[in-house]
Amino acid sequence: MMLGDLRLIVLDSSVPGYHHGELTTAQLSWLQAELATPAPQGTLLALHHPPIPTPIDLMGLIELDNQPAFAEVIRGTDVRGVLGGHLHYSTFSTFAGVPVSVSAASCYNIDLVADSSKILSAKANSLSSSLIHVYPDQVVFSLVPMDDVPELNSFDASYRSVIESMSPAERREMFSNKESDFNQGVDRTQSGF
Repeated sequence: MMLGDLRLIVLDSSVPGYHHGELTTAQLSWLQAELATPAPQGTLLALHHPPIPTPIDLMGLIELDNQPAFAEVIRGTDVRGVLGGHLHYSTFSTFAGVPVSVSAASCYNIDLVADSSKILSAKANSLSSSLIHVYPDQVVFSLVPMDDVPELNSFDASYRSVIESMSPAERREMFSNKESDFNQGVDRTQSGF
């Protein structure tokens, strides 16, 4: 699918009746043929099973099979990022020289630092999704939390006109200088004083 000049390719890594994933020889051949022609702004690949290791032993039993063949297909192509899920925690890595972003889940997530007496601990916290911004020379992966937590601070949209009326130097002084009245006020608000 083309999103403007950016190509998005979604791969079905599911194995009917199983939790592990795979990309078949036919899928990899098809992908190789698709990637033979670069897209103007590159390609993002999306699949459920991310092609990266996990520190959770039990999850390693149900990872994506045949990762070396997948790496051969995408290495050196226009692929700018690989998007995945499956692990039930947010993580980032690289695969075949390509950034990988794994989104946490919206139902439960794995506790990566659970008590060592457990081989797996799932909790209904850190629920989130991912937001991907594609720039000409970069892809930025951001975590979007879904947990219902109180807001500590915010800035009303009325600040926009104030910011737009300032010179770049005035903006830098107001928002970057830790001693500015603005930042001192923010610090007082966040600390409760």
